[in-house]
Amino acid sequence: MENKEYQKVIDYICQEITDGRIKIGDRLPTERLLSEQMGVSRNCVREALRSMETFGMIECRQGSGNYLSCRMSEPISEIFSMMLLLGATNMEDVKMFRMELDKQACRTLAARADRADIAAELLTILGEIPGNDSQQAVDADARFHYELLQLQGNRMWMTIADAIFPVYRKGIKDTLMDVSVEEQQRFYELHREICEGIKNGSFEQCEQAIEEHYQLL
Repeated sequence: MENKEYQKVIDYICQEITDGRIKIGDRLPTERLLSEQMGVSRNCVREALRSMETFGMIECRQGSGNYLSCRMSEPISEIFSMMLLLGATNMEDVKMFRMELDKQACRTLAARADRADIAAELLTILGEIPGNDSQQAVDADARFHYELLQLQGNRMWMTIADAIFPVYRKGIKDTLMDVSVEEQQRFYELHREICEGIKNGSFEQCEQAIEEHYQLL
């Protein structure tokens, strides 16, 4: 019975979202009000809200209340981290997944009419060829690949990207920090080649640069 009451609260809030009565950023009714409206205990309401918070649907603000959120990438990222911890996946799987995300982004961007502007925007992230500053290389790489995915405008992909980026970056940070100056420069050149491929409308050029990039990691 308790489980059914718990789900009843979640279903009610989801229906309010579906009907447009609650939108992202809106404050939810108080636990007391939900309890009275639903005819369930406040403990059931509290458990339902806690469950939705775990899934990234609700943000609890101390002293203010509960607000509808859309932070799904956080729990997904935790799942990825636990999968690595338990051996259900490994960094090679994560790396290959990231590579395929980059490829699909390039396929989309290289086909767009504004691809020259997109390539120019990506180039601004790179700045100058890094010298012996490994941290600069790590940061530039992260910004470049994040922006590459973001520019294609697919919110579903960005949710996954937001989830996997922290896991991926943590796993390869030591690798990137230890690369030589020559390897840093090659990373830079490969990023430029990706931009050139987008500008030229050549997915094949992008794909070749992306594959070499991930082979070096």
